[in-house]
Amino acid sequence: MTNHGRFLCTIYAAVTLWLTFCTIATYGHVPLWTSLIMAAASIATIVAGLRESTHADEVRAVRVELERAARPAVARPVISPDETARFWELAAQLDTPDDPRSNAA
Repeated sequence: MTNHGRFLCTIYAAVTLWLTFCTIATYGHVPLWTSLIMAAASIATIVAGLRESTHADEVRAVRVELERAARPAVARPVISPDETARFWELAAQLDTPDDPRSNAA
């Protein structure tokens, strides 16, 4: 997460705590609808903080994919030349002319 994202999440947390404090402090002294609105507003700041952290994770994933795509591709054989030669030696030993499944002519 970037510094801006951390700063936003810190502000969201502070606003959430303040609205929660105000909701608890005013409950019973003001009309119920005002307390409910402050409670909903504190939940909205939690959602905004989660959205910000999710956005930061998505941006990081895109950056990683772009970095991987920018790396030069190194062509490496899956099987080494020695392994390939040994495979063909073994295949030649199994391929006999009297076998009906044989490719030998």
